[in-house]
Amino acid sequence: MSNPLVSIVMNCFNGQRFLERSLKSIISQKYENFELIFWDNLSKDESEKIFRQFKDQRFKYFKPTTHKTLYEARNDALKECNGEYISFLDTDDYWLENRLSLQVPLMEQNKKVGLIYGNYIKYNENKIFFKKKKLKTGDFKSGMIFNHLIKNYNIGLLTVLIRKRFMKDDLQYFDTKYNLLSDFDYILRFSKKHSLDFVKNCIAVYHQHENQLQSKFVSNQAQQFESWFEKKVKADKIFDENFNENYDFQNIKKKIRFLKFVSKLKKNKSLYEFIELLKYPNNIDKIKLFLIFFLPNEINKRLFSLT
Repeated sequence: MSNPLVSIVMNCFNGQRFLERSLKSIISQKYENFELIFWDNLSKDESEKIFRQFKDQRFKYFKPTTHKTLYEARNDALKECNGEYISFLDTDDYWLENRLSLQVPLMEQNKKVGLIYGNYIKYNENKIFFKKKKLKTGDFKSGMIFNHLIKNYNIGLLTVLIRKRFMKDDLQYFDTKYNLLSDFDYILRFSKKHSLDFVKNCIAVYHQHENQLQSKFVSNQAQQFESWFEKKVKADKIFDENFNENYDFQNIKKKIRFLKFVSKLKKNKSLYEFIELLKYPNNIDKIKLFLIFFLPNEINKRLFSLT
């Protein structure tokens, strides 16, 4: 089997809290032919110092002259990648040692596959129950799976391995207008053009905590999802001219409605919101919304996660 280079993109902005653990998980990989593109987005904490402690020639440090948004910085980091394959890891998450050794051979076996994803553990440090949760592997699909993903999107960027030449052939990098869902947007667009595959094994740990962008900016996330849907899906019709007839976007619409209601409750909890909540469709989201309405935030975050 060939031994292709894998480029690992790690964007960092004040990521010192979990950075050492993330970097150690890269060093521990069984597959050793990789480079780390560490993009320090002008951190003010000890991130650079922690990185410099790792004396590994495969670790490459970059520091721009101006601070940018996450996906602007991620696109800049991608330009420095030399590998045949691209992968991503954030400073608060970490990989299991089999991450690359499972995915690279699978990618090498089928040159038509453009992206491989895998199972991972969601770890929520705040929850009382079910702190660790794996994805349901029965929901994993391979091939041209765009139709499946718009109904049941379950791809974590921390598990993705992408064939670099497929990114450059006919796709731009991440759309920076949607900094809270750019990977979701990119992978959906990618899946419309290229075949995907997966490994059922758990290969990473996604660390959910209150300082995540998605947790801190629920209102912005709701606005971005709605803007993305109205512009890209309905107006620009990037997926199909007759998207309503051919695809089922109901789950995405459901997510938008839920996030909008959450952001509304975070601003105000009045009789009007309560009456509107009673009209909300009967599903698991309604239960979460009732909890958000009646219980303090500190209790809610220990019961469930919004990410």
